[in-house]
Parts: sequence; structure tokens; C-alpha cells
Amino acid sequence: MPAIIRSVVSNYFKDLRVAFFLQEFTTGWQQLEAGIDMGCSISPILFVADFEVFLIGARQVVGGVRLSSGQKLPPERFHG
Repeated sequence: MPAIIRSVVSNYFKDLRVAFFLQEFTTGWQQLEAGIDMGCSISPILFVADFEVFLIGARQVVGGVRLSSGQKLPPERFHG
């Protein structure tokens, strides 16, 4: 990804804060560290783009991993 795009996205999310307003009470401002900001148009797009990279990597090892020696390791399976 070009540095200028990384910079724009990084600055967009820099110092993102949220507060909750109720009828008789208002919280202080809270720094958001991670997650998808509700109502933010770019957060879901970035999440899907990042997750797609993860899925591409997962598809490449679906049948297991082949070592440099040629030996193929079986895929991991989660039981639950």
C-alpha cells in the first residue's frame, strides 16, 4: 500500500474518542484503541479488506503446508 494512503488512514483514526450521552448522565471521553467505529464509513471497508488478506492466506494452506524438504503437513482442524 502506498505510504500516502497509509498516512491518510492512520491520521483519520488518530486520537479517535467517544462519549455516551444519557438523559441525566454523560460519560467522559474515552480513547478508542481498536475495533470498528459505528457510523464510520471507512472502518467496515478496511475491516473487510484486511480480513480478505487473511482469507487469501488461509486458502493457500487449506490442504496443509509443504515444507522445503517436500514433506506435507496436515491442515489444523479446530474441534469445538
